[in-house]
Amino acid sequence: MATNLIAQMIIKNKILVNLEFKLKKTLEYDDFSAKLISWYIINKRDLPWRYSSNPYFIWVSEVILQQTKIIQGLPYYINFIRKFPDIKSLALASEKEVLRTWQGLGYYTRARNLHKCAKMIHFEMSGKFPKNFNNLLNLPGVGKYTAAAIASIAFGEPVPVVDGNVTRILARYFGIYEDIALNQTITKFSTLAGELMGDSDPGIFNQALMEFGALICTPKIPACEGCIFSGSCHANQENSQSILPVKTKRVTVRTRYVYYLVITNGNKVIMNQRQDNDIWKHLYDFPMLESSIDLRPEDVVLVKAPEIYKNKKANLVFESEKYKHVLTHQRIIARFDQYQVSKKIIMDIASNNKNYSCFELKEVLDLPKPRLIDKYLTDINT
Repeated sequence: MATNLIAQMIIKNKILVNLEFKLKKTLEYDDFSAKLISWYIINKRDLPWRYSSNPYFIWVSEVILQQTKIIQGLPYYINFIRKFPDIKSLALASEKEVLRTWQGLGYYTRARNLHKCAKMIHFEMSGKFPKNFNNLLNLPGVGKYTAAAIASIAFGEPVPVVDGNVTRILARYFGIYEDIALNQTITKFSTLAGELMGDSDPGIFNQALMEFGALICTPKIPACEGCIFSGSCHANQENSQSILPVKTKRVTVRTRYVYYLVITNGNKVIMNQRQDNDIWKHLYDFPMLESSIDLRPEDVVLVKAPEIYKNKKANLVFESEKYKHVLTHQRIIARFDQYQVSKKIIMDIASNNKNYSCFELKEVLDLPKPRLIDKYLTDINT
């Protein structure tokens, strides 16, 4: 009898301890959310998409900001919305128009997916955005982060966003040393963010987390002094800001050496529309040769346009300095060799390659081009 009473007392004690722990955890999470949202309401940046629950505006802003800082992306967002104010206008636009509007932002797959997605919504879904996280994931180019952002901000669905800002805040605050390169760690962060969200407004909570990571809990020099969480943040107490979050997987950057052949006749120039699955698909650049060694202009001509090499009237009029263009996974070192040729030769070259076309220089300005090409054209015209 006494043994049963002791067992019952132990069980009751465990239940009380668990209840006390859950209550303490709930209070801590509620306090975290309340502080965060209060901070956001006072300190959030004045951004146009924050004045609307229109899923189109939110979607465009999130896609632009995937690989771009707000200070760089904001003018592109304003211009993009001015050019394509709704799903219909984007769906009916040509790819050339979309890529030209996107020019300079880089990561052009984002623009192509926006266009593809707009056409799907307009032509297959009667112009109506999917209203929940799972259905949003079926759209081209929409991953978990973007789907969560649209679902929570536009439709109020309680689904957390997990990006670099979010993992950084949570890893530092709670002292999580698990590798964020692992899928199970991201799942853990997503679960934690969902618990922290609680009964808060999902859209406000998610935006507050992202904004706090962008302005306060930054990657290299976080503003810990005066931070609303400084007294309870693990990283601040342990001085571990520089090592949290933990990420073991590093991006490998390869170097590519490219040589562009700029073939001109008066105000006309040969442009190449890229077709393969390399970077800058469907954008326009010049005939290009890639090499692992340094090439002379005549070496490039011999391979890319033998018509020029054989013709004594083809003059090398300009050989540029090296241009360096850095992408996430690639470092491109480029040189531009400009040749002035006869009208017959430039037309022959244009007709001998299906991806080559002859344009007037003023037409080139309206073509969608990589930033590297645009920079070269700007340099030679200033």
